Amino acid sequence: MPLLVPWELDDLSALKARPGTITVGPLRQHAGPLLYVAVVFGVAAMVVAQLLVVLALVRALRASNPPPRARTMVVLGSGGHTAEMLKLMQAMDKARYSPRVYVVAATDKMSGRKAEDFEARLQDAAAATTSDAAGAADCEPAYEVWTIPRSREVGQSYVTSVWTTLVALVYAARAVALAKPDVLLVNGPGTCIPIAFAAYVFRLFWPKPCRIFYVESIARTRKLSLSGLILYHLRMADLLFVQWDELQRKYPRTTYAGRLY
Repeated sequence: MPLLVPWELDDLSALKARPGTITVGPLRQHAGPLLYVAVVFGVAAMVVAQLLVVLALVRALRASNPPPRARTMVVLGSGGHTAEMLKLMQAMDKARYSPRVYVVAATDKMSGRKAEDFEARLQDAAAATTSDAAGAADCEPAYEVWTIPRSREVGQSYVTSVWTTLVALVYAARAVALAKPDVLLVNGPGTCIPIAFAAYVFRLFWPKPCRIFYVESIARTRKLSLSGLILYHLRMADLLFVQWDELQRKYPRTTYAGRLY
């Protein structure tokens, strides 16, 4: 039986006139695209498999090497500041931001108790999900509550508040020096100013400077609080978060964070 290749014929219609012949042209024409598709799918499968292996390795490394802990100092205050701060901390990674030092004014009798209640709930939740002895040890409280003199009482004159602010600054400097925080989290009470100032000055001496984060109260919609204005104009805060976009437009060096509570 003769073997004919179609492109060797002047007229493909001649194939109909020559029965009993076998053509290989159409097979060769389709073999090229099929081989190309097979190669593309093979390469794509290899790439996907390698990506899956890399992702698995990254997850394993993250699990074996958790992020380092950051010693965290949190300033609490009356007038709703403590409630907002604890709501914010509820969403934070407590294992990473640990140990924690809560700083409250000496005349503030409520904020320290609220911090202790907050930590007690965290400890109970951790203990409820831990059964072994090693895990129970990790549930031990990783916090302290420190007090410093208030820099200015409500209604106190600005003249007499100069001396009380200096006293508070000395106590704040001592607290920051002892705690050596990696992160300072504040949201507006007057007690935060001497603490933030001390942390800012100590940056000159620490190899790992403390990062200062200020979160403005959600009640501040058009103007920063006095504490916020001080930190904003002195540029002491690494990030100053506001919860209203109108406020961010008025103070362009702030960061709009949306509603945090």
